Amino acid sequence: MNIEAKELSKIYGSGESRVVALDKVNLEIASSDFISIILAVLILRLVLKKAPKWVNVLLWGIFSPQLGQCFT
Repeated sequence: MNIEAKELSKIYGSGESRVVALDKVNLEIASSDFISIILAVLILRLVLKKAPKWVNVLLWGIFSPQLGQCFT
């Protein structure tokens, strides 16, 4: 079973101050990959709950490329 989302869009503001954050993005994640990523993030967040802010940034840097591979 895969998790799939098609044509995702996110727009902030309106008129001249309108900012398009996502424009028709497609996402597909295999359930095994999704579960692995979520479990890894949850466990690391619990273990590193009182860690400095830079640790959180480092974790996003590690996991973002893996999540980015899901986008088309």
